[in-house]
Amino acid sequence: TSKDKFIKDLQIKLKKSEKEKENLNKKINNEKRESMDLIKKCKRLEHELYSIKTDFKQYQKETKLKNDSNRNNHIRLNRALEDAEKYKNLLTKYKSENKNSNQIYNK
Repeated sequence: TSKDKFIKDLQIKLKKSEKEKENLNKKINNEKRESMDLIKKCKRLEHELYSIKTDFKQYQKETKLKNDSNRNNHIRLNRALEDAEKYKNLLTKYKSENKNSNQIYNK
């Protein structure tokens, strides 16, 4: 009868709908799981980024200290070289004067 056919068609549609609902629920659950995984990954990467930024700031600080120390060492070295040059010139001058005075007395 047509009533039976109608009921059977409705049952088929209901089964299809239930199957579709089940598939959609599976998709939703997979999407939720992937979303949770991505959130975890994002948090881990944020933590890693924070750690890298901290390490980089420490590296910059240490580099600045080393550069300052090197600059100070160069300044001291240049002053020492200037002093050495000054004393070398004084010694040369003294030797020259001493040589001239010895020559005067030896005559």
